Amino acid sequence: MKEGQKDWKQICKYQRDDKQTSACWYDNDDQFIGDGFTELALDDDAANQNWGGSWRMPTYTEMRELIDNTTQEDVTVNGVNACKLTSTLNGNSIFLPYAGYRTNQALETKGEKGDYWTSTLYLGSSGDSRYAYYFLTSDRNNKDRKDGRFLGFSVRPVIKK
Repeated sequence: MKEGQKDWKQICKYQRDDKQTSACWYDNDDQFIGDGFTELALDDDAANQNWGGSWRMPTYTEMRELIDNTTQEDVTVNGVNACKLTSTLNGNSIFLPYAGYRTNQALETKGEKGDYWTSTLYLGSSGDSRYAYYFLTSDRNNKDRKDGRFLGFSVRPVIKK
């Protein structure tokens, strides 16, 4: 975000030509000057920054592939409610805790849902660049969704290819 600013129209990275011409990613002639990035750079990737060089956040395409090629089972391991996804292709599984998410100072839906960010910006018809894709697990219901990038969703790292 531009220094000293707090309005979302002053976010100066990961912007697309969304016709929000009052935002900082347009010049005085209403020409798009933003970066046009649709995937997080490794410098901005939470998994890479917290786990190191061989880790990153999954893309939307990778999460979609996971959803499409797994069965889901609700499990509790060591008192933690979670979703276990098992591959229909090779039998491997992944454990995704129902960790909930943070909004402001509150922790919401812990033990009921898991919300996991992807590294992909949502490019739909919403008219602005504030959204990214995430993966929701709850009640045997895997879905990809999009929401404001300011929400405190979990990150499930994958190894860089």
